[in-house]
Amino acid sequence: MQVVIVGGGVMGAATAWFLARQHSIRALVLERDLGYQWASSARSVCAIRQQFSTAINIRVSQASLLFYRDFAAQLELGLDAPALGLTEPGYLYLSATAEGASRLRSHQQLQHAHEVPTCLLDPEAITTRYPWMQVADLTLGSLGVSTATSGEGWFDGYAALQGFRQAAMRQGVAFREASVTDFVVEGDQVTGVRTTGGDVVPADVVVLTAGAWSGGRGRDRSFRRG
Repeated sequence: MQVVIVGGGVMGAATAWFLARQHSIRALVLERDLGYQWASSARSVCAIRQQFSTAINIRVSQASLLFYRDFAAQLELGLDAPALGLTEPGYLYLSATAEGASRLRSHQQLQHAHEVPTCLLDPEAITTRYPWMQVADLTLGSLGVSTATSGEGWFDGYAALQGFRQAAMRQGVAFREASVTDFVVEGDQVTGVRTTGGDVVPADVVVLTAGAWSGGRGRDRSFRRG
């Protein structure tokens, strides 16, 4: 099976690695700039948190956190793994209205049901922790408990990209510099992609991971969802 992944940032590289590692599928990744000068993966703050209002978002974040805490071992890169710099000081969400405070309380119930260590802080408690903060117009705060393993913080997104890319290539994945402009469609089936150079790259499956630039790919086409 020929899988073509459009977009070679962290999402494309991670998808390629998982396909190769878990399913023995060696995808072809097409990335418009393999230097990644303007890639979102290289410029994102790359925050990670567990303070969500839906169970599925919490679970996805928890699974990602466990993976990133053991990044080098997961990718089997050993000493060649880039330093991810995962830091977990916690997230603080603030409300300035009674309605917002009610939402924070409701969200905390869901979070605690899924083992997310959040605590609620009234304005006085916020001042105690953060004496530099103006709290006169606040009603409540929600803090991902600030410990070494709070589960909320940030990491080096470019390092994550390079780690996935390196691990994918070790699994036999090819990365090619090319900008995709359109899909090749036969009936209801996408059978390939077309690049700015006019080349057609055949594919049994196309995965679109171009992020903020996805909208420009096949803009004038409509696809029936099966």
